[in-house]
Amino acid sequence: MTSQYGRWAVQSARHPGRALRAARSPRWHGKVVAALGIIFVALSLRAATVTVAPMLGPLTAELGLSSTALSLIGMLPPFGFAIGGLLSPIIGQRIGPELTAVLAMALTGSAMAFRALVSSELPFLIGTAATMCGIGLANVLAPPLIKKYFPGRIALWTTISTISLVVGQGVPPALVLPLARTLGWRWAIGGWAVLAVLGALPWLGFVRVRFAARRAQAQAAAAGAGDAAGTQAKPHTGTVPVWRSPTFWGVTGLLTCNSVAAFTLSAWLPQILIDGGASADAAATWLAVFAGAPVIAAIVVPWLTVRVRHVWVMVVIFWAAWTTGLLGLMLAPTKLTGLWIACTRLGDGNYACGLTLMNLRARSHTTVGYVSGFGQSLGYFTAAAVAFAFGQLYAATGEWIWPLILVIAAMPLGLVGGLVASRDRLIEDELGL
Repeated sequence: MTSQYGRWAVQSARHPGRALRAARSPRWHGKVVAALGIIFVALSLRAATVTVAPMLGPLTAELGLSSTALSLIGMLPPFGFAIGGLLSPIIGQRIGPELTAVLAMALTGSAMAFRALVSSELPFLIGTAATMCGIGLANVLAPPLIKKYFPGRIALWTTISTISLVVGQGVPPALVLPLARTLGWRWAIGGWAVLAVLGALPWLGFVRVRFAARRAQAQAAAAGAGDAAGTQAKPHTGTVPVWRSPTFWGVTGLLTCNSVAAFTLSAWLPQILIDGGASADAAATWLAVFAGAPVIAAIVVPWLTVRVRHVWVMVVIFWAAWTTGLLGLMLAPTKLTGLWIACTRLGDGNYACGLTLMNLRARSHTTVGYVSGFGQSLGYFTAAAVAFAFGQLYAATGEWIWPLILVIAAMPLGLVGGLVASRDRLIEDELGL
């Protein structure tokens, strides 16, 4: 692969016009590498968030975590995702989504390793925050990368990306306690940094191609070839004011609602079940089921979203399922636990639906990048605030009913947003672009 990209760079110096066209339209081997990049990045996006909750007992004993620190641990994933998500489209506009993916994976992997080596509360929180910011940078890249490299296969690659994310979300919780018993808690939460390394490797080749294309562009401009390249129609590449689009706010509301529910349960589900009488191993197993079960929705929902005429029906079904599951966990967490978790996993179909609508409601990958970055970031900021309030409510009351009522009260936001996003309209048309 390296020699292939090297030959491309040499040829680009001799034929700058050809290099520019190749940079804009990746060939089949470039799409294979892009496919691997999308898959490995998605696999790395959740291990750092789901391996801490089953380990809260050992971590508290080892690091002396306070109740405030525990609330911050629940808040940091969506907050870091929000910060990274806001920066991602801005950075991507300057250096491209491929190099942004490399930087995101480097930050994620190094920060995961760092927090596994610390011995006190504050460094652990700093390492967690840095890890989540790195994941946030990468978290919003899948939709624009899919739009760029696979514009004719949006449903397929949204499915593949979401399945990869779910696998990376479901396997670690099932293995973290056995790993901790065998290798210790540091390896149990830090060893997953290898996924970030795998996520960075495929995109390194594209970084070389991008630098070679820049050299070719400079040579083309010097040779007068820039005028010919500039006559081609180009998509809108400036800042896209997506905040003026009702469809943007619809997608944002849909994903915000899902993030609020998903992140609070990812952080607190084991403790909710343990307080209800479940064992620590049973709680970790249920968290693994909670994290991994959305794979079914990931397979079916993007395909349905592209094909069904009334997407709003799906949105209503998913919203009702989320609400039912949350009510069940609030009223009888250890009775019919499987049913309640199954309902929440059906409700999580709104995540795959929202990601698919993101691509369907925009023409260019640039617009998709802004919708993904800003929209998901707003959702994560909201989820961070709710996750922190969730922990503080539990600390103040000693009961889970009031924190869960808070989450249930946020659910109608997703219903309204999903109904708006379900309308067959393009964001660029709403903005007059």
